[in-house]
Amino acid sequence: MAVCEFCGSQVPDGLKFCTSCGAALTGAEQAAPAADIQPAYQPPAYDQQGQQPGQQAYGQAQPVYSAPPQAVNDSGSIGWGVLGFFIPIVGLVLFLVWRNTKPNCAKVAGIGALIGVCLSFAVNFFYLPTIS
Repeated sequence: MAVCEFCGSQVPDGLKFCTSCGAALTGAEQAAPAADIQPAYQPPAYDQQGQQPGQQAYGQAQPVYSAPPQAVNDSGSIGWGVLGFFIPIVGLVLFLVWRNTKPNCAKVAGIGALIGVCLSFAVNFFYLPTIS
């Protein structure tokens, strides 16, 4: 019997390829005694609890890894206020979406929407022609 130098398994004499890993056998493997060749694969070592090194016990929480927080551009640009003024529904939606993540931008968009709605009601109330 020959020993495969790649996986360390016993291969019957006369074969050209290992039956376990498929590696090509040369005459050197067939002539080498089995005691001189160490298998390439070593089974993992276990500690006294039956675990591999670095393995956590069953039922323990796994460590949580998270990405570093991204820098958020919360400049509170007046452009969001102008957008909210001319399209109040967009300003309201931006305010509701951004109020926790971008509080400055949300505030400007919300104020623009509020001013736009109030001005719209004032114009409609005071300057509409009255029906006589």
